Amino acid sequence: MPGSSEVCHQGRPHGCRCCHKDAYAEFRKNRYSDRIPAQFDPMLHWPGARYIALHTLAHLLIRTIALDCGYNAASLSERIYAGNEDAPRSGILIYTAVPDAEGSLGGLVSQAEPERLVRLTRRALHDAKRCSSDPLCKERLPQPPADFLHGAACHVCLFVSETTCERGNRFLDRRFVVPIDDPKLALFPELP
Repeated sequence: MPGSSEVCHQGRPHGCRCCHKDAYAEFRKNRYSDRIPAQFDPMLHWPGARYIALHTLAHLLIRTIALDCGYNAASLSERIYAGNEDAPRSGILIYTAVPDAEGSLGGLVSQAEPERLVRLTRRALHDAKRCSSDPLCKERLPQPPADFLHGAACHVCLFVSETTCERGNRFLDRRFVVPIDDPKLALFPELP
């Protein structure tokens, strides 16, 4: 398995963006298999590294809210707004998807108060540095011939229910949020 000192097939640190892009292209080719049109673009709808970082952060926050606040994670949903280089504005929306008592009492809204949100985010980032399935989880890389679309992510640390995730637990990698292997890849190279 790859270690932190090894490099990917393109000479970059393992877990870099190119590994995710190559896995996405392979995923798209496998899904179209014998139906590939002449102008097939395997990178069509590629969400980008910013999306992977924000999506991972959203899952970390959902899991932390569920543990810290007693919410059932399956009653929450996410929406990721990942801009691009031309329009860099981005955001995460976590909302209640089930109209029950949990969501109607305003408990989720109170978690967005500045002091609570900072505390939840710090805890989520701290928890993301480790997984009970490490080193297997942190060594997972999207690379051919496999076509899975997540890196350092598993049921223990990041996956949520299918109804919660807008992308079916794809496009997740702890490396893009916290320093696991290479701090240059992380959205938060140093934890707040």
